[in-house]
Amino acid sequence: MNLPNSITMSRIFMIPLLLWILTPHFPWHAHGAQEITASVLFVLASITDGLDGYLARKRGQVTTVGMLLDPSPTRSWWPAP
Repeated sequence: MNLPNSITMSRIFMIPLLLWILTPHFPWHAHGAQEITASVLFVLASITDGLDGYLARKRGQVTTVGMLLDPSPTRSWWPAP
């Protein structure tokens, strides 16, 4: 697995983490820590969304697996209208 595909997989694994952060079971509830943590994770995932495609094209590592996996987490992060 190349670096761009690894970045995509990390974004896929961030989805359940974000959902856990937004649940009442998350341990940090004081002073908006839960929302800040979720926001930081969301921004990180958004950055990796562009980074993996850029690296794949720049390094010539565009793969069929990457083309199939990349849209999946993007659809999960951004709700369809």
